[in-house]
Amino acid sequence: MGYIKVLKTRAYLKRFQVKYRRRREGKTDYQARRRMVIQDKNKYNSTKYRLCVRITNKDVICQFIQPKITGDHCLCAAYSHELPKYGVEVGLTNYAACYATGLLAARRLLKKMGMDEMYEGQEEADGEMFLVEHEDGPRPFTAVLDVGLVRTTTGNRVFGALKGAVDGGINIPHSEKRFPGYDREGKEYDAETHKKYIFGGHVQEYMELLEEEDPERYQSQFSKFIEKELEADGLEEMYGSCHKAIREDPEFKPAEKKEPFKPNVQEKRTYEERKAAVQAKKDAMRMALEAADDDDDEDDDDDGDLPKFPRERPRYRVVDILTHPRVTNLPARVQNVYLQNALKVLALFCDDEDGDDGELEDCLTLAARRLDVFLQSVHVEVQERATAFRGLLVAFGALKPTERLVEAKAPPTAVPAYLESFSVSVYAVSPWKDLSTSEISATFGLSRSTVPTSSSSRIDMK
Repeated sequence: MGYIKVLKTRAYLKRFQVKYRRRREGKTDYQARRRMVIQDKNKYNSTKYRLCVRITNKDVICQFIQPKITGDHCLCAAYSHELPKYGVEVGLTNYAACYATGLLAARRLLKKMGMDEMYEGQEEADGEMFLVEHEDGPRPFTAVLDVGLVRTTTGNRVFGALKGAVDGGINIPHSEKRFPGYDREGKEYDAETHKKYIFGGHVQEYMELLEEEDPERYQSQFSKFIEKELEADGLEEMYGSCHKAIREDPEFKPAEKKEPFKPNVQEKRTYEERKAAVQAKKDAMRMALEAADDDDDEDDDDDGDLPKFPRERPRYRVVDILTHPRVTNLPARVQNVYLQNALKVLALFCDDEDGDDGELEDCLTLAARRLDVFLQSVHVEVQERATAFRGLLVAFGALKPTERLVEAKAPPTAVPAYLESFSVSVYAVSPWKDLSTSEISATFGLSRSTVPTSSSSRIDMK
């Protein structure tokens, strides 16, 4: 065996330091967090606040966070699922919804701290570069943007929330280089483009384009807009009224609490009580199974005009099982085995001199009544086996030939024309104990080697 170098020695494992949990989960960039949170010691507990913006598949979250030794403390939060209260019921994750959510978070925080009247922010959203300036009185609330693990590309939705918070009166250091409308090559900023995004203009253009070129996709992609009877021309008015409603009443109103859940607490039972309850369930299940078996037995015994015979007649019971209509649900080879065994039972019964003639007649009658199901089978081999079975039943007298055959009294060698379609033709019929010469199709001859026949029966099989 060759030499294998040990890369992770005991010294390495002894000095291994496990990373923070949120780093292992890939949720927090601690290097970026440290730069946003750390503060100089000569600032004397002046906290650096963060505006945390997170966008999920169905929601936009804006929170103002205060870091503490014990952990982060949320001063105020706003969510895009609150926007339906202000008139925006659809499109809760686009750029315009992010702007409205940032505006709601800013106005709510300033109202909570009593600074909403001092710092109104940018009341008319025009997309221009805006920074909050200090005036007489307390300084503006300052925070830094925390985007998490999002790539800060130009036009990202997190900057829409930033713009909404700034227009709401929060001082957040930023530049216009990441806003929609900024030209990196020309180093110019187009405020009109940004304003179009704030009021959902990009969504409006896409709706109009899709409605003209692909109406089916428009119906599916903007089904919520159609359900709310909202057209492309009404988006700008909707978002404008939403901004006004947010400035009028930004406070959070909790929903009505539902009745508390009452758990179904059961009393503690002793071992004997639990054992008795289990036994009661077993008894109930056993009684139900027995009742179901009785119903099945009644259904099996109900065969039209046939009498209900007692269970102590085993041969009749065997024929009943082997020729039951449920057998047709089995594969063709299994049906052949059932019919073959039924033939054996009848043949052995005929050979038994001490057998009950009444039981034999009942068995033949039962088999004759149920044979039509097998004759109509979709499997050729089952039809052949049933045809052979039918020939034996005709020979035994359980199946009578047609009235036309009896009246004609055709000789044994004659074959009536109307019987040529049958695979079995019987020319003379007599009681089963005194059989005359008969002809049965070749399909019955195939099973002659495996089916014992009565020695007293005179059957000529070709």
